[in-house]
Order: sequence, then structure tokens, then C-alpha cells
Amino acid sequence: MTLFWIAAAIAALAAVAVIARPLLRPPAGARSRAAHDEQVFRDQLAELDRDVARGVLTENEAKSARVEISRRLLAAAAERERAEGPGPAPRRASRALAVVLAIAAPVSAVALYFTLAAPGYPDRPLAQRIAEARQPTTQVVVEKLVADEGYDPAAEALAADPSLSEFIPLVAKLEQTVATRPDDLRGARLLANSLRRLGRYSDSWRAYARVIEIAGDAAVLQDYMAQVEVMIFAAAGFVSDDALAVSEAATERFGPTGTALYVAGLHAAQRGDPEIAHAKWTEALQLEPVGSPVAQAARAQLAALGGSLTPPPADQPGPSAEDMQAAADMSAEERQAMIESMVAGLGERLRSEGGDVNEWARLIRALSVLDRPDDAKAAYDEATETFAGDPTALAFLKEQALLSGVAVE
Repeated sequence: MTLFWIAAAIAALAAVAVIARPLLRPPAGARSRAAHDEQVFRDQLAELDRDVARGVLTENEAKSARVEISRRLLAAAAERERAEGPGPAPRRASRALAVVLAIAAPVSAVALYFTLAAPGYPDRPLAQRIAEARQPTTQVVVEKLVADEGYDPAAEALAADPSLSEFIPLVAKLEQTVATRPDDLRGARLLANSLRRLGRYSDSWRAYARVIEIAGDAAVLQDYMAQVEVMIFAAAGFVSDDALAVSEAATERFGPTGTALYVAGLHAAQRGDPEIAHAKWTEALQLEPVGSPVAQAARAQLAALGGSLTPPPADQPGPSAEDMQAAADMSAEERQAMIESMVAGLGERLRSEGGDVNEWARLIRALSVLDRPDDAKAAYDEATETFAGDPTALAFLKEQALLSGVAVE
């Protein structure tokens, strides 16, 4: 603490010196005016020379003006020299203000320190600060945060498909009916699916939770994963701790699945744990069929993460097994450059030659993981234009974009 107070005292003295110096200087108004006039006359002489050079004035016409300007210049120079002598003393008010500031500045700083800071508080290790930064993120809190940012999936769904407006009153009646039949599993599942279709994801995941509660031991894996999916949609692509808990409950009951592992990897990546994310996505690839949407998503995430050495299947565009083996011997910078090049090549090929919806989704995910949200959004927009006449493809693209954290409209 002694070193701290010494450093604080030096900083306070330096601040006081900077503040008080102008107040302790004598007025320099006369000196400034004389110097200004002298410079003006020098500029006028230079302008005369330029006018003569341009032919605007003859030498004879400029001669008399030059004499007069030179006379004024000499007078201004003499005035400046007189002003540069001993000047008047600083005003008494200025000296008083300098004294007040010299006392008030350090006193105020010390008072603020004891009011707002934590004197004597020990340093916190980095690991402790990281742990504190990773506090649990509940679904409700995340939904509120994204809503405060203007995220309204129901409005977006209606804007994308105005015909849904005819569906709204039917869903409202279904909600009333289900409310009077608390044990109606079929009605609860229909309501959950209908709310999802309307973009009312927050209500939908709660309806899916009710489905699981009513079904009990008869609940199926699809019920759990549907709830997880709409929870992620409601959070604008963020995997909350609550969503992860539902996914883990499904794993505990039905065993590991590629989808659950992908969600766990996405949760880890969003919380700054790339090693865990890499392990989860790698395991997901081992469980998922080749070419499935989850396998493609996991492969794209791993490629963007820079840690996958698993070559893609032969019928899928991407780096070869030899490329992956070469990547293992690269430095982190070289591997990152290779990944950037691969993603850029995929984008160029899709724009010039076209590609299926899975390849566009892979590009969107890869750009998102590379922390290029604007490029990912642009790729999503291009993909939606490409598949404008295919509602199924558009729904898949929007789902993948939201899972990747891309803000879609």
C-alpha cells in the first residue's frame, strides 16, 4: 500500500501542476496581439510578391504598398519586443483559484477512492475472475436480454409468412382448450408445435416442457430435443444453462446423441471453452451419420475452430485427408490462414457455381465461428435469395443461422 500511496501522490502533484500552470502565468494578451499583427504583415508582403509573379500587379504598383506594409511590420515587431519584457504579475483571483485547485484536486481524489474503490482489497487470480464471469445464464435472463435488443421472433415469422395471421386465432383457441385439459398429451404436443410455427418460441418451449411432464416415462427423445431447439431459438441462438440441462437430461435418459453433443459443444464455445467444444463436436461426428445436418454443423464448427483433423466424407466438398494431415504440422497462425482460405473458397464456389442448402448452412456456421458476424449475415441473405422458392430450405437456413448466433430477420 505504501508504494500505491507514493504513486498516487506523484500523480496528484502532476495533475495539480497541469491545472495550476495556466493560472500562474501572466496575461499574454498584448504579446499575442503584437505577434499576430507581425505575422499578418508578413503574409501581406508574401501575397504582394505572388500578385506580382502572377501579373496581377506591376512592380511599380506593388512598390508603394510594400513600403507601407514594411513600415507597419517594423512597428508591430517593436511592439512585440516591448511586450516580451517583464509582464504583469498574475491576477490575485487566478492565484487564489490555483491554490484552491491544488488543495481540492487531491482531497477529492482521495475522497472518491474511499467512497467508490475498495482500499486494502487483495488481488484476485485470473482463474477466479474467469469463474466469476461465467455465472449461470438462465433461459429467462437470456430471453430478456435479447428482447431488450429488439429480438421479436414472432414478428419476424409473421413478416416472412403473412399467411400465419390466419393461423393465430386458431392457436389462441387451442391454447384455451389445452388449458382446460391439463392431461391432454396430444393437445399439448400440438400446441407446442403450433406455437413454434408462429415463432412464439418462449411459449413453445414451455409447452414442450409440459409435454414431457404429461408423458412421463412415455416421453420420447424428440420431445426433449424439440424443447432444447426452441429454447435456443428463443435466446436468438444462445445456449442457456437451462437449455443445456434439458439436453443433458435427454442424454441421461436416452444415451448420448449427436444433437445433444453438438448443443453441449456450442454451449462450451459460447462460454469460452474451445477445448470442451472441440471434444463435444468430435464425439458428435462419431455418432452422427455421414452427411447428416448435425454432422455437417459439427464439422463446420470444428474446421472454423481450427482443431479438426477428421477428413470429410468423399462426397462432401472440403479439405482432403492429406490436407488435414498437413494441418496437424502447421503452426496456429498457418492453420488459421488455411481455414480462412477454405471458408473463402467455399463462399466463392457457392456464389459462382451454386450448391445445396447444406453447403450454404456450412458457410454461415463457419463464418460465425470465425467471429465474422457481418459476413455470416451476408451469406445467410444470399442463401435465402438462392432458395427463395423453397420454404423447407428457408426454414432450415434460418434454424442453422439462429443456432450459429446470426441475427436473422
